[in-house]
Amino acid sequence: MNVPVSLAGTESARLPEPLRIRAFDGLQGKLLLRPWYDWCGVRAIVNWYFPLSRAWAAALEADGDLQSFNDQLGTGFQDSGRIRSALARTAQADKTYHERQTLWEERFFGEAAVAEGELVRLEIERQSASKHRMMRRKEFLPWRRKFPKLHWAVPRKDDVERHHGERLAHPASAFEVPAFPGFEVSKGLSGAWDAMSPYRQYWLRFPSLASGEESAVMASPGEKGKAWAKVYEPEQGGEGAPCLIFLHGIGMETDLWGELADPVNALTRQGFRVIRPEAPWHAHRRLRGRFGGEPAIAQGPLGFIELFHAWVTEVAQLIEWARNNGSSQVAVGGLSLGALTAQLVATQARNWRPEQRPDHLLLITTSEDLLDIALHGSMASLLEMPKHFAAAGWAEADLARWTPLLEPHGDPVMEAARIVVLLGRADDLTPVRGGESLLRRWKVPENNIFRPNQGHFSASLGLYRDNAVLQRVVANMTG
Repeated sequence: MNVPVSLAGTESARLPEPLRIRAFDGLQGKLLLRPWYDWCGVRAIVNWYFPLSRAWAAALEADGDLQSFNDQLGTGFQDSGRIRSALARTAQADKTYHERQTLWEERFFGEAAVAEGELVRLEIERQSASKHRMMRRKEFLPWRRKFPKLHWAVPRKDDVERHHGERLAHPASAFEVPAFPGFEVSKGLSGAWDAMSPYRQYWLRFPSLASGEESAVMASPGEKGKAWAKVYEPEQGGEGAPCLIFLHGIGMETDLWGELADPVNALTRQGFRVIRPEAPWHAHRRLRGRFGGEPAIAQGPLGFIELFHAWVTEVAQLIEWARNNGSSQVAVGGLSLGALTAQLVATQARNWRPEQRPDHLLLITTSEDLLDIALHGSMASLLEMPKHFAAAGWAEADLARWTPLLEPHGDPVMEAARIVVLLGRADDLTPVRGGESLLRRWKVPENNIFRPNQGHFSASLGLYRDNAVLQRVVANMTG
């Protein structure tokens, strides 16, 4: 399948330069990205972002209906002008977004030729509408304390057994990759990280492997949901470029918030193709009545078992797509949830065909111990996850039984010298002890390990200040 090219005569049409986060520059960035930032950040996410997102997702589904809003959240709001206005503004923002997204998809994925200047305009309008809709969370600030943090739905043990017991009994085929799908490739756009660094971007769509996504917000009636990935390439020579498939963290939906000068995407400056897949239940794959990533956490062990099952095998398909489109070297990487997924890719790939196996691995803020994350990590503790597990009948021994579908058991498909890892020494969300244990077991060389004195969020955001870990991957792939 060929990647998209510019329409003749429209090469001068470009996207605006991506937004740079200047708060991370200079002395202020050095003072900001410290462990105190992580202590504040995880509490802001759990106590502010989650309940506001829960209300926002319910409001989108309610479409202005106060009774529906109350029913979804278990609240008892009376009919008043303030809450009615909040619901109305959210519903209007959602309507505008869907109108622009629908037109965007028709133009970008349709067969008709469209001038690149028109595509740029549509992309700017789509991102503007998307950001405006995402910002409607602030409508519900006056009532933040009334909303639950998550819509908990932890299943009973026999439900998980019924859905995944066969996979647990046969771990070698637990992440079997389906037949290579038909990929839809959008029209492309030109942009630049700066005056000297032009790039191309486009989108891929292919059949989703995640459960429930036939009811995703963007799914067509009667149609299986679709997986999405955004591709960045050098403006010239992208088809033969080495490739990094980089996976995001839980709840991260960067395409819906607007384009940032992300140091990972900017590897196009060094001749790389970068693929940014959207995780199941995030962004274009969000389920109705839920915010991005919520089902993964709120369904307890089942949520992560099913997310990993889908995303790991979808990454295998993207690896094969990249090779079919000229990338002889393919790395898989990720941060937080993305790193937990990437390390599963690395071990499960031993059971896949050669064209589906990654050559290199990049892990940022990871751990091999998912039980430690779920029972003792800082976010899990603030969410009282052990209490919700116990209420559904799960003991620690029951959870441990499912680790073959959650953790990177065994050796990776690539040699240790091709693995690069960044661990924040103060990370207590994915507790650093589990990351160090993985490094020892896989015998990762010390010169491939980065250990800043930072926590979970500050370590990953630190890439905006110092991308040495990315440069080690570049050196390993091109040296």
